[in-house]
Amino acid sequence: MNRDRDGDHELLKEIRADIVERLRARRREIVQAIYDHIRDAVPGPVDSRSIEYQRGSRAAVVAVFDYCLEGIKGGPEWSGSIPTEAVTQARRAARYGVSLGTILCRYIAGHGRLGEFVGEEAALSGLSIDVPVLQHLRRTQEVLLERITAGITREYDDELERVGRSPQQHRMEIVKRLLSGAVVDPSELAELEYEFNAPWHLALIATGTKADQTLRKLDTRLGHKLLRVSCNDETVWAWLGGLRKLAVGDIERLLSAQLTAGVSLVAGEPRKGIKGWRQTHEEAQIALPVALRKPRSLTRCADVLPEAAILQNEAMVRLLIRTYLMPLNGLRKDGEVARETLRAYFAHERNIACAAAALGVVRRTVENRLHEIDDILGRPLHTCLAGLEIALRLEELGYAVKDDDEHPMDRAA
Repeated sequence: MNRDRDGDHELLKEIRADIVERLRARRREIVQAIYDHIRDAVPGPVDSRSIEYQRGSRAAVVAVFDYCLEGIKGGPEWSGSIPTEAVTQARRAARYGVSLGTILCRYIAGHGRLGEFVGEEAALSGLSIDVPVLQHLRRTQEVLLERITAGITREYDDELERVGRSPQQHRMEIVKRLLSGAVVDPSELAELEYEFNAPWHLALIATGTKADQTLRKLDTRLGHKLLRVSCNDETVWAWLGGLRKLAVGDIERLLSAQLTAGVSLVAGEPRKGIKGWRQTHEEAQIALPVALRKPRSLTRCADVLPEAAILQNEAMVRLLIRTYLMPLNGLRKDGEVARETLRAYFAHERNIACAAAALGVVRRTVENRLHEIDDILGRPLHTCLAGLEIALRLEELGYAVKDDDEHPMDRAA
C-alpha cells in the first residue's frame, strides 16, 4: 500500500467497519452456518443428550460472533472481556465431561468458518483491499482466537478444580459467585435446592459447634425453604426464603436455651428478590463482628448498626474511648458508678426517674451523678449523649482503656 501511515490507519478502520456492517446484516445466517459447521466438524455425544447444553452452545456461538465483530472493528489492539455465555458454556462442558480438546477444536472450526465469511465480504467490498489489508484482517482474527481460547481454557480448568472439591465446597463456590453477582448456570442453582425466586429472603450466620444443627431445627419450625452452606466447622451461612415475609421476631420467639446452647445467630433484615438475598447476607456480615465479641442467641443487624459501623474504623474506636470513657475513670470507683448510671439512663430512654428506680436510688442522686459527668467531660451532657452511648456499647464489646498510652484494641485482644 503506497500511502502514508495515517492514511493507512484510517483506510483500515474504514474497511473493518464496512466488513463488520456487512457481516452484521447477515448475522442470523452466519451464526446458523457456524453452529452447523461446529456441530458437524467436531461432534460430541453430549449434544444429543442435553437440551441445556445445546442451548448453551448456540448462545455461546451468538455471543462469540458478536464479540468477534467488535474485535474486527476495533482491530488487533482492541480488548474486550470474553462473553459471559462462552464462560458459562466452558464451565458447563467441564461438568458434563466434554474434553477441553473438543472445546478448543470447536472454537478453531468456528474461527475458520467465520474467516470464510470475512473473506467473502472483503471481496464484495467496494473499498480498495490488497494483500496487506487481508493480512491485517487475518491477524486481527488470530488475535481474537488466541484471547478466546486462553480465556476458555482458564475457565474450564477452574471449573474442573471446583467440581473436584467436596460437595460442600462446591456449594460454597456457587453461593459466593451468586453473592458477587456472577452468572450461575441453572444446573448449579438446582444443586442448592433453594427458591431464589421466592419473594422474601432472610439471611442468618450461625457460629458455634452446633451451628448447622440449630439451623436445621429452625428450618422445620419456620416453614420456609432453608439454604445453608458451611464456611468451616463452626460457621454456617444460611438463608430462609418463602412467600411470607419472615420477621426476625419470628426467629426470636423460637429460640430457647436448648435450641441454641453454644450457638450464636446473626440476622440481616428481610429483603425482596435476588438483590435482597444478597443484601440481607451483607447485613448479617456487617453485624457479625459485634456478635463475635458479645455472643448472644440472636444479634440483629438493625440493633447493632452503630457499633458495627464504628468497628470498621479503628481510629474512631480509639477516639470515642479516649474522649468519653477515659475521663470517667477519674470519678468514684474508677468511673464504674458513672458508667452504671449512664447505662441505666440510656436503657430507660433518658428518663431520670426511671433510671433512679432501676438503680435503687433517689432521683436527686442520678441528677448529681450526671452533673459530675458534665464537669469531668467539660461539656454539657446533652451535647454528647450519642457519643457516650456508642462508647459504652463499644466497652461492652471488650474495648476498655486504663492508660492513655494504651490502644483500646490491644486491650480487647
